Amino acid sequence: MITLNRLPAASLRTYQLLSPVSSHRRPASCEEAGCLAHHGGFATTVDVSTELGRLQVRLLRADRNRPAPTITKTGPTELTFTYPPGTTCFAKHTVPLERSPIMIVRDGDRRGNPTGWMRQHASLQDWRDDFAGHQDRLADAARRG
Repeated sequence: MITLNRLPAASLRTYQLLSPVSSHRRPASCEEAGCLAHHGGFATTVDVSTELGRLQVRLLRADRNRPAPTITKTGPTELTFTYPPGTTCFAKHTVPLERSPIMIVRDGDRRGNPTGWMRQHASLQDWRDDFAGHQDRLADAARRG
């Protein structure tokens, strides 16, 4: 049986399907992203004993982009700002673009690519065929011992 960790990196291949945020996602609203905080409302708790907390309170109270929150004292130095359902949350959401992943094959593994060889496939079917062929070669080598 072949133990992959004992093989040199040069005898291995890495197959990757990449969907980078910069090219495969776009900004989205809470509603588009199916944001649970937007759907059910949300709360944020601030510790007013710190300078950061006091700044956050000033910003939350001055925010005119959201409905006024319900403010509750929840601890000796804590205020909780509760927003109703339908309020835009504070997260930045993205949704995937209808774009094929980047299909990469390269020599090596997590230890690196000692030969520097890399290929980017143009179609998912080509990438799958390459991957299946490589798996077959590994299985044949394992049968041979």
